[in-house]
Amino acid sequence: MALCLPVLVALLVGIVSGGTSYSRKISLDTAARDGARYGATLPVASPYSTLAGTNQWLSAVADVVEKSALNDLKTGTAGRSICVAYVYPGGTSTSTTDYTKTLVRTDSADTYSSNPCIASDGFSNATRRIQVVVQRSSTLEAVFFSSNLTLTGQGVTKFEATS
Repeated sequence: MALCLPVLVALLVGIVSGGTSYSRKISLDTAARDGARYGATLPVASPYSTLAGTNQWLSAVADVVEKSALNDLKTGTAGRSICVAYVYPGGTSTSTTDYTKTLVRTDSADTYSSNPCIASDGFSNATRRIQVVVQRSSTLEAVFFSSNLTLTGQGVTKFEATS
């Protein structure tokens, strides 16, 4: 009993901790796909949109991702990062809204750039698309050891809304 009990307790704690991390990973994947799908149907600033511009559009999509993650991406979560990108074919346009733009949300601040979240996402470069990548830290623990993990979820969807 004295030899088996510590091993069984460590195994049980490891199973519970692993299950919690896996549940968080599934939540991140679902949130990223939900956000990409929402963004694909939300018009970027146009006569069809109530949003003032691309920055507001990116923020609205990031808000949906955060809510969809069931508290796994709330403010204060360790290692939290939400990247939302509207990828325009060729990367630039003369239009005020049709160009590649990215929002990265962390606890520190929202930052904007023109680099997509995913360099190669499997879509043709001639396709408008929405990319969402989310990350957070998690810890896998057992009685005798622990390991820090970075959990990542991503979603990419073809842009379908009228822009």
